[in-house]
Amino acid sequence: MLVPPVVVKDELGCGELVERHKFPQIKESFYAITPSRRFPNLILRELMRPKIEWRRVGSGVV
Repeated sequence: MLVPPVVVKDELGCGELVERHKFPQIKESFYAITPSRRFPNLILRELMRPKIEWRRVGSGVV
């Protein structure tokens, strides 16, 4: 079985698996894709408002 060590880190650490051979010529690339939101998150916007605006909302003034 050929598995990247990072995937089975815990098993290697406790001795359940043993690394028999390394393949330095095999590399793996990782990418993170974060799409922009088509619709804004209104709840998050509400939570991120400045503190001063929270006081106005609490007193009934918006």
